[in-house]
Amino acid sequence: MKILFVYGYGGNTDSAFCRRIREALRPWSEYFEVLCYEYPQHNCAAAKAFLEDVIKRENVDVVVGTSLGAFITLALETDKRKVAINPCMRPTAELPLLKPRPDHPDDVAPSAEMIASYQPYEEKVNTGVGHGKKQVRGLFGEDDELFGTKHFETFRTAYGNAKLMPGGHHGNKDAIPAILSAIRNERNRKNKRDQKREFNHRAHEEYFDELFRRDPDLFC
Repeated sequence: MKILFVYGYGGNTDSAFCRRIREALRPWSEYFEVLCYEYPQHNCAAAKAFLEDVIKRENVDVVVGTSLGAFITLALETDKRKVAINPCMRPTAELPLLKPRPDHPDDVAPSAEMIASYQPYEEKVNTGVGHGKKQVRGLFGEDDELFGTKHFETFRTAYGNAKLMPGGHHGNKDAIPAILSAIRNERNRKNKRDQKREFNHRAHEEYFDELFRRDPDLFC
């Protein structure tokens, strides 16, 4: 099962959150592969296009996004399962509040152009348009220091499946069990779909075998 992790604003492929998920899944590495790519976060449309291409190229099963990465995950046009962790539901309102941190010299404040690029997708993300109720899961830290739980009800109304979990915005080891539970549930659903397809495939073959036994000339 391939999991695509989409980091939040200012993150990178060495995301601590992603490392925790990989470490937690290490005992089952034969079943799970966690992918994480650097993507063009400065423009939402470009980010969507890049990640949608990755999903198709890598045959991703589940997309897991956090914060701004969760917003992009919800905006993706794909039928893959999604797990949104502490999603930034309103980038045009939240991004202008971010300031470079004194102890992080590489931090850059979001530009006006970047913020504007997310606006066209906000209505779709906040209303759940184009998503099945069972396609998306939302996980919200009980002690989120950036958003609190103000997006919890919006998400639950739009997508139906929202849960509180321990920890803050940037995640910690206490949040991992809830995330793994969501991933495990998606794997169970995938297994059921695969079993159904395998059953249908066998039934299909048996049907044509029976036709051939009845009339060998039918397929000549």
